[in-house]
Amino acid sequence: MKQAAFIVSFLGDDRSSVLYEKRLSYHRRQLRYLLTEKIIERVYVYAQCYNDAERSLHTVCEAGEVELSSREKQKLVLIESDQPQHPGIGRNVLLKEFYSSEYDWGHFIDNDSILYDHFFGKNVFVNLEKVADDPQMRFVAGFRPIIPRHEAFTAEYEANKEVRDNS
Repeated sequence: MKQAAFIVSFLGDDRSSVLYEKRLSYHRRQLRYLLTEKIIERVYVYAQCYNDAERSLHTVCEAGEVELSSREKQKLVLIESDQPQHPGIGRNVLLKEFYSSEYDWGHFIDNDSILYDHFFGKNVFVNLEKVADDPQMRFVAGFRPIIPRHEAFTAEYEANKEVRDNS
């Protein structure tokens, strides 16, 4: 079973804002995880209005981090746009890329999303591979992971600072 990740990425216009720094931090964590995850064969990023420094974040890691291998760097495909787009337009670009590929599964992700460590979030790729041959899976066109900030776990998420700060 072949899997790829597809990320819509716009980091914002104000490179000095707190929101920009937060999105960039999440995006770095997201890329580091996806590029080192062996089951994910390719990571496509619809990169909107990236400057040179943002382009390079895909090939080098922050200071103090483990450098990505050349194999991991080769997994990344940047699809660039010099204009900010509505996320739906970016998803459509990535959907076309997915539909023209030979991947069995495509994981569509916003650049400020990271996998939730609890409830087996980081095992989603492995678990999907385990159940892919189940005949019932042919009825699955998509799924939505638990997002504790938006789902029934909100009270637990807000009460547990350690979980919140490390997710």
